[in-house]
Amino acid sequence: MKFITNLIAIFALLVLTAPPASAETISSGDLIKASGSAVYYYGADGKRYVFPTEKTFFSWYDNFDTVKTISDGDLAMLPIGGNVTYRPGVRMVKITTDPKTYAVDTGGVLRHITSESVAIILYGDNWNTKVDDIPDAFFTNYTMGDPITNSADYNPAEAMAAATEINADKNLTTPPDDPEDPETPPSANTVQFGVSDSTPRPGDVITLSVTADQEEGVDEIQIFVDEILVTTCTSNNTCTGDYQIPVIVDDTTRTARAIVTFINDTQLSQEIELQIDENAVGNGVYIYADRTVIKEGQSTGVTVDAPDIAVRRIEIFVDNMGQKVCESGIRTCQLSVAPGGSIGSSVTVHGLVTDDLGRTYRSENLVISIAENDSPLVTIQPDKNTIYTGETVNVTVEASDQDGIQYIEILDSSRQILKHCDGAAPCTYQVGPWAQTGSYTFYGLAADTQNATEEQSTIIDVINPN
Repeated sequence: MKFITNLIAIFALLVLTAPPASAETISSGDLIKASGSAVYYYGADGKRYVFPTEKTFFSWYDNFDTVKTISDGDLAMLPIGGNVTYRPGVRMVKITTDPKTYAVDTGGVLRHITSESVAIILYGDNWNTKVDDIPDAFFTNYTMGDPITNSADYNPAEAMAAATEINADKNLTTPPDDPEDPETPPSANTVQFGVSDSTPRPGDVITLSVTADQEEGVDEIQIFVDEILVTTCTSNNTCTGDYQIPVIVDDTTRTARAIVTFINDTQLSQEIELQIDENAVGNGVYIYADRTVIKEGQSTGVTVDAPDIAVRRIEIFVDNMGQKVCESGIRTCQLSVAPGGSIGSSVTVHGLVTDDLGRTYRSENLVISIAENDSPLVTIQPDKNTIYTGETVNVTVEASDQDGIQYIEILDSSRQILKHCDGAAPCTYQVGPWAQTGSYTFYGLAADTQNATEEQSTIIDVINPN
């Protein structure tokens, strides 16, 4: 059980591999993927757009049923146009380092909801359950609009109805065809050059792929990175090679180059500029607390978890001051945090993970606040976290609080309530069966009798039985 923060930089949605579709069978507005797990939106401008978080995806879609699978080479031909923003009107958003709550308007415009009374009118009495945190790294995908000071300033239903698809929300249009130059006939030979990650971290291994279309045949394909030969392929129109970014870099750019020599001795080349990202927030580093709202004098347990990283060291910081170091390869580090402030104050906690290569991964910020009433203690636990396709599993949420528990809810990954249970008795819901493999997130939320809420989450991995 763990409270998964919504950072997946860059987000990978897991879906069932569908029969391959060629580039000719996809059209504007399709969801597409290749051999990897990342799903993209294919825009009218011929570019693919990234879903930075799972919740962003589910604000637009209910499932992955319409995803089309294309080849890695075809995907590499499609440039990335940017990140998808939340569908307007569906949910409100905020960032952990800012207490303001925003409605999403057309084109990724954020509008500050200035009071709780306005939020209740727009989204109902349980408005605070309809707010998602956006990682700081993705907040720049949005722009700021006028604040919402009364309910007449904004209508969620109208905003959602106006954004029928991502093309419309982003105002994407099909670019006009370039006029042909009659004096320059098109070349019979073409080269397509792609890379698995154009913004890698130091130490990452990237895959470079080349596909050449020709009339007379290919003699040789060479792939270089900064003039260093990565691989050579002969008598084949496709070529792939892996290259590891140095752990210590003196330049944050690299140039990848593909040179194709055809049997008629003509050559074509393509280049890709690689931007080495030394400061990215790391995927797979999670931070969560037993309680995020506590009373004066209380403490709460904070855990930093890096289950998929070869960990050398984990450090926990409170208000940017180092408080705990866990070494010797331990992938989970815990700290008891006692802020010691008065009601209304808060502290910000984050984790820093160093892997065996010396790379660092920073978690999101976790804000612990002091209030008159603390939030409940919540646990969510499935019978087992890994099941086979076709199986079901029971998910149970338990909660306790000295003020008593008003209700417990179990929610799916799109924040839809699967089951509501009044009182403090454990709440159980059977999920599944799934026909497709993937990772599925479920949330357990509880409210005490004074309406303080807390939630935790768990992931169920669905695998094939063979």
